[in-house]
Amino acid sequence: MIVNLYVPEKHPSVAHIVRGAGIVGRANEPAPGPQVEIYYEGNLHGAVNLKDWESRVVVAAGRLAVRYPTIARAVVPEHALRVVGTFDTESWSIQAVTDAAAVQQWTGEQW
Repeated sequence: MIVNLYVPEKHPSVAHIVRGAGIVGRANEPAPGPQVEIYYEGNLHGAVNLKDWESRVVVAAGRLAVRYPTIARAVVPEHALRVVGTFDTESWSIQAVTDAAAVQQWTGEQW
């Protein structure tokens, strides 16, 4: 499955997400209006295996793929997010980064 990679825009529905978090998602069709179901990983507890954005994206994508019950999930308005690339849950890899500048601004990492 191909899912979108996101960074948040300034919007109250995503203000709780920790800077640099890996955020993945897909359209949430049954909801009224354009909504996106997202899963995210911000490494709040400082795990040594989640120091970079790509690692955090992989964890978030794993949660999405199995619809893992977690508080690191939300349904937010589409305009609260910016699409910055795609992730493939079959190869478990980032397929494309389409807005490297936005990723760098969000994560502080070079893309």
